[in-house]
Amino acid sequence: MANSRSCQRLPLNLFKQRYTSVPNRLLILITTFTLATLAGCAGPLPAVNPDMAWVDMRTITGQLIMGDKLDGKNTYDGRYFQVTPGSHELQVRYDYEYRSGGMGMIGDEYTEITCYVSVRYDHFAAGQRYVLEVRSLANSVDAWLYDAQRKVVAEEEEEGGVHCI
Repeated sequence: MANSRSCQRLPLNLFKQRYTSVPNRLLILITTFTLATLAGCAGPLPAVNPDMAWVDMRTITGQLIMGDKLDGKNTYDGRYFQVTPGSHELQVRYDYEYRSGGMGMIGDEYTEITCYVSVRYDHFAAGQRYVLEVRSLANSVDAWLYDAQRKVVAEEEEEGGVHCI
């Protein structure tokens, strides 16, 4: 009798409930695990060291700005720079889209461009906060380093300050 019951045809909706819920649960589990893992990648920023200067980065025209090198050495965390007082060269990676094509017609193309922008400043002060801002207008990339009073204290270097690929 038990065999005859297992050989019976199951209604279609009961079949779907029994056999499609496992992959759905697995998908939910994988999605949850992935999101939890990614959330752990962007850990909290470290405490600000009062004996060092802190540099935040921002852009209003690009897709990404990230610290790349400090004095020619790769940075550990690209979300900020924390530097000793004195002279330093900051290099950031700046990604943006350049619209090629013409006049708002259908078929306009966007080209993703990655630039490395260098800014040198000789007077970083301990305990001070700075903001490095990078913008693109048309196909020109500019960078400014602002102090806490929003005064421009440095710009991208004249020779080789912006290198795009």
